Amino acid sequence: MLNTQKILTLLFICALVSAALLVSGCADTTDVTEETSNGLSDTQPDSEAVSMDDITDIKWHWSALTGDDAGNLSAIPDPQRYTIQFSKDGTYGVRADCNVGGGEYAHVGDKLTIEPGFTTLAYCGPESLDTQYLSLLHDVTGFSMVDEKLVLSFEEEGKQMIFVKESPASAEDIQDIEWQWTGIVEATEGAISQTAVAEPENYNIIFQADKRYSIKADCNVGNGQYSIEGNNLTFSTPALTRAYCGPDSMDMLYLSMLSNVTNFSLENDRLVLSLGHSGDEMIFDKGE
Repeated sequence: MLNTQKILTLLFICALVSAALLVSGCADTTDVTEETSNGLSDTQPDSEAVSMDDITDIKWHWSALTGDDAGNLSAIPDPQRYTIQFSKDGTYGVRADCNVGGGEYAHVGDKLTIEPGFTTLAYCGPESLDTQYLSLLHDVTGFSMVDEKLVLSFEEEGKQMIFVKESPASAEDIQDIEWQWTGIVEATEGAISQTAVAEPENYNIIFQADKRYSIKADCNVGNGQYSIEGNNLTFSTPALTRAYCGPDSMDMLYLSMLSNVTNFSLENDRLVLSLGHSGDEMIFDKGE
């Protein structure tokens, strides 16, 4: 009888130990599931502490979308055609394929709201994601940083927009090329307008390796110095001939806009010169 009681006691203890191990194993599995269901990948690190200062004054390219509860990623073709840049003054600029625009945003902590703003209304083709991109931006509720990527999140579980930083162009990328002024993008409070330059061959600029530039402003020519730090670009006032080029000339506007340039970038082999926080841009194409 005593041996029987000992055996029953041992069996009861073994059962308790097995149950404890089973519970512990289930808890571990739950933790792993939570860590790997972040909508990015099973090996992604946790979100980094982030503030708006960490993401402002950077052009972000839309590279991927997680669109279902499983967090599966869909790569975005031509990420450079879908961008957003937040400014410290509470405004943003956006490119949605062949359209550009801007508006205002608001944030509290890691919560973010991107208000609908104004955009051009060109038709970008049947394969374009411009309408979907803008619609998604206006539904964003939060933001974070993961592995130096900007993640915009939604109320819907598993849905995220992933952005990567624009790779800045270098001085070498734009040197020893004749860049012809082909267009102007102007941003106002209500709309963005795009103006083509009638005779691009009459307005050009060439960056030389010795930090000097040569310029043609319609019937006038000249040269000066430029400075590049990262994607920041500034021009000195050029030494220039002073002929009168006629009432229809854009020479004075060309020179005035160049004097206000603050940044540059390359987009699809086009040189884009940005004018401070105004949102205005000068567009250049390679000459023959």
